[in-house]
Amino acid sequence: MKSRFTCFLLALAMMLSSFSSSFWAQTHRTKKAPQPPSPQGAVRADDAALLDLEKEFFAALREKDTDKLNGILADDFVCVVPGQPEMTRAQFLKHVRGLPDSIEWLGADEMRVKIFGDAAVVTGVRNTKTRNDSGTMASSDTAFADIFKKNGEEWELVLVHAMDLPAPASSQIGK
Repeated sequence: MKSRFTCFLLALAMMLSSFSSSFWAQTHRTKKAPQPPSPQGAVRADDAALLDLEKEFFAALREKDTDKLNGILADDFVCVVPGQPEMTRAQFLKHVRGLPDSIEWLGADEMRVKIFGDAAVVTGVRNTKTRNDSGTMASSDTAFADIFKKNGEEWELVLVHAMDLPAPASSQIGK
């Protein structure tokens, strides 16, 4: 009985703590004036810069160009893929240099940009087509969320989070 009462008190304390910090944040936060939405189809300058940088990142991966990647990745860059060890910037660059297959295509669909002050997230579905030494083609789709931070006036890639999507019933090879 004592342990149930203790659990109840602990849960109650956590709820009150959460409520009070939430209440404090709501009543003491200074709100920025909302930004007007972009006209239909219009792209803001930072959105366009981030989409261009994402495309540069894909091109550098496709070409296995670690010099280009050095200009895109932040010093504290991390690559996260569920089920695999996290890669630091140095480990990621080494991984890219060691990729065995020829990358025939690397692009993305459904890219979206969300900016949060000096941080931004670009999401989408990356499409990759590779060819191995025997000439066999393979195709895959990967959902991604790439996180950028602003360093001065430039954006740099801080974190890549990617997850392979299941292959569709009909192969994308030859698409």
